[in-house]
Amino acid sequence: MRIFNIGTLLLSQVLSLLFNFFVQIILAKYYGINETGTYFSLISLMNIMSVVGLFGINKYYIYIKSANVKIDDHLMKNLMFIYIFLNIFCGLLLFTIGYIRFPDYILFIISCIVLMILTNSIAIISSIIQINDRIINISLLHLIVPFLKVSGLLLGIMFIGRFLTTYSIYILLLSTSIIILFVLLYLWKIKEIIKQPKGKIKNTFKILIPYALLNIFFIFYTQGNTFYLGVLSSTNHAAYFGISYLFLNTIFIFPTAIYQKILAHKMIYFLFNNVYLFKLYYKTIQELLIVFSGLAMLCIYFLSEWIIVSFFGTEYKESIKILKVLVVIIPFRLITISIGTILSNDKYIKNRLSIEVLVTILNIIINFSLIPLLGVNGAIISVIVTEIIIAILFERTVNHDFDIKINKSVYLLLIQCLFVMFIKFNLIIKVILIIVIVLIAFKIIFDRVRILWKRQM
Repeated sequence: MRIFNIGTLLLSQVLSLLFNFFVQIILAKYYGINETGTYFSLISLMNIMSVVGLFGINKYYIYIKSANVKIDDHLMKNLMFIYIFLNIFCGLLLFTIGYIRFPDYILFIISCIVLMILTNSIAIISSIIQINDRIINISLLHLIVPFLKVSGLLLGIMFIGRFLTTYSIYILLLSTSIIILFVLLYLWKIKEIIKQPKGKIKNTFKILIPYALLNIFFIFYTQGNTFYLGVLSSTNHAAYFGISYLFLNTIFIFPTAIYQKILAHKMIYFLFNNVYLFKLYYKTIQELLIVFSGLAMLCIYFLSEWIIVSFFGTEYKESIKILKVLVVIIPFRLITISIGTILSNDKYIKNRLSIEVLVTILNIIINFSLIPLLGVNGAIISVIVTEIIIAILFERTVNHDFDIKINKSVYLLLIQCLFVMFIKFNLIIKVILIIVIVLIAFKIIFDRVRILWKRQM
């Protein structure tokens, strides 16, 4: 049953990955560059507002349940009121910013607001059922939004209209219907929460702030770059950058889901209850991630031209060189995702928060300084600098506290991958080096998987 559940989650994440990939393909093939850039810019803004509206409530709920923290009677009621208020506030803010920059896309902006509320509803429901390991339900829930986006864009092709009109109407109708369905399904629970005694919302709000800021800062330095390009440069630049950057973000959906839906509560449990197992799993998983990321960098780098031209068309050739440079962030983002899960608890949340505040401010400064001067290149520099700094600081935090030593051979493998990618070698030498890298990588992967399998995490 356990293998079946994990298999179901993996399948759902593959489908989610494909749906998000199809969104980019459909936009590139059937919508203009201007509309594509506008879509990427507003969806990035929607994602930022979504995280602000969620305010870390889902992360906090997982923490208190995993760590067996006693829940006060008034807590759930306070969480519900905070959630409702912030979603209304973020919806209004999304409409205001969107209308100022993209006044022709009012209907699309409204559809983004409703989609934001649906996304947050799914996040809340997923955190509730995750504690009970209802993997199949979680898997299905996380397919809803990607499916709506793909089907909406396909419908927009059949009923052509300007300013993403058909897509917007479809998203409005379907998202609203699903939200109403969720309300009806959980109406009994909502009534129970409303009956609970009223507590001090201010105190609950203060507790949530660290969890909220973690997610808010994370989304700013991962999603903000495309939005900044759309505002500070042009929608064309946002489209070229968005195709490459969102392609990589699509790949990150898979490991993110594995960590958040399977490993998050387990790693936090080991952190507080079995330090030996925590250190073993942490070290093994980190080494696996670094090796996998090296192989992923090589594959995407050498296939970048084929990927862009085949899936997105020749008009997006500008995205090829962007993708070839952005692959450098893969190992750093994966490290950030994995360690970020561990740092999302009361013991480390201040450390993580201070790191993300620093990195987000740096990201905004670099973007606003370089994008007006260098355009897309400014955003690329911002992304790479941000990802490297946050990964190094995250790893230092955990490794220092637990005296964990990551095997240096995995870092050497990563350096070899970078050499093969960015230094010109004779073709035969390059092929030999790649074969050696792959053989070493498979040996490391086999050894680490065997360790995890023996422990049956």
